[in-house]
Amino acid sequence: MRFSSFALAAFSLGSAFAAPAVQQTEPRALEILASVSTTIENTKAVVDVELKSLLNLALNVTVTTNLVPQLEQTILAIVGDVNQIVSVVGPLVNQGTLNLVEAELQGLPVLLQNVLGLTTNIQSTVQQVISHLGQDQLQAVQPELQLLLSSVEPAVKPLISFALGAVANITGDLNIQVNNVVGLLQNVLKGLLPTVLGVVGGIL
Repeated sequence: MRFSSFALAAFSLGSAFAAPAVQQTEPRALEILASVSTTIENTKAVVDVELKSLLNLALNVTVTTNLVPQLEQTILAIVGDVNQIVSVVGPLVNQGTLNLVEAELQGLPVLLQNVLGLTTNIQSTVQQVISHLGQDQLQAVQPELQLLLSSVEPAVKPLISFALGAVANITGDLNIQVNNVVGLLQNVLKGLLPTVLGVVGGIL
C-alpha cells in the first residue's frame, strides 16, 4: 500500500514535468471582455437617443420652456451612462491580456468601433449644442457640458491601452483593424480639448 502511494506520487510528479505547457484562457477574462462589449453596445444605443434629445432641445431653444433644467437633466443622464463604461473597463484592464488568444479577440474591432461611434457622437452633438444655445443658456449648462466631455477620456483611454496590449503580439488583419480604430479614437480624444475650449469661448 505504501509502495503504491509512492509510485502514484512519483508518476504524478513525472507527468507534471513531462506534460507540455498549454496556455488556457481564464474564464474570468472572457466574461469581463464580454461584459465590457455588451455594456458599450447597450450604452451607445441609450446615449445615441439621449444625444438626439439633447440636440432637439437646443434646436428648439425659442419654443422650449424650462430649457436649462431639461438640458442639465439630459446631459447628466448621458454622463451617468458613460460612467457605466468606466466601471466595467477597470476590471478588464486589471485582468490583463496574457490569457486571451487571437480567436477570442475577434470581437475587439467591433467593440472599438462602438466606442468610436459613441465618442464621435458626443463630440459632434456638444459642438452643435454650443452653436445653437444663447449665451445665457450656454453659461447655465457650461459645467454640465464640460463634465460630459471630460467623462469620455476615462472611459476610452483604458480601452485603447487594453486593445493595443491585446494585439501587440498578433500579426495580420486583427492587428491592423485594431490599430486603425485606435488611431481614429486618439484623434477624437485630441479634438475634445478644442471642444471644451469652445464651451468656454461660447460664453466669453
